[in-house]
Amino acid sequence: MFLVLIPVFSCLAYGFVPGIRLRVNDTFETLIGKKEAKFSNLSTYSLTSNGYVSMKCFQKSPLFGFGLGSHPISYERIIHPGMAGGWYKGDAYGLNKKSAGSMFFRLMSETGLFGLMVVLYFVFGLRIKNINNINMYVLSNSIFTMFILQLIRQGHYFYNGLFFFVWMYYFINRSVIANLIEGKYYDPVNSEV
Repeated sequence: MFLVLIPVFSCLAYGFVPGIRLRVNDTFETLIGKKEAKFSNLSTYSLTSNGYVSMKCFQKSPLFGFGLGSHPISYERIIHPGMAGGWYKGDAYGLNKKSAGSMFFRLMSETGLFGLMVVLYFVFGLRIKNINNINMYVLSNSIFTMFILQLIRQGHYFYNGLFFFVWMYYFINRSVIANLIEGKYYDPVNSEV
């Protein structure tokens, strides 16, 4: 039921919220080459310019990227005044270049295929899918959702206590597996002290 509601609400938001419609249309037109990025809104410019930089970095060093923290340097080297292709936008130049605006883009640029695969394995591989204990299921899937949102639109490694959630996600997975192997399940939320 919930999966049916997501497309319905997305279509309603697109149809009735002009700001969302503008961003979606600008992003789509920029990606298909109908519009230059420098003529789009700032959100679209940030996303597409950092995506462009990440793709260029990935093409040059696909396996291991250019190293942690290198995206801002790559951004300045790839997008600069006078370059062809309409990627330089004077007043918005460097928008979100430190974080790449997306953890996926930043990982692609800085760690290449190796880093992307490690992170994607961690996010998708450690997710708790089926378990009788609703508390662990909800915790695991809530953190999973946060990781997906982080990959889409938040590029800082230390933002909002990300490493606490990494640790908690791992701990939940290990705890569930250990208790399933023993044939029992410990519920830390509802247990007696």
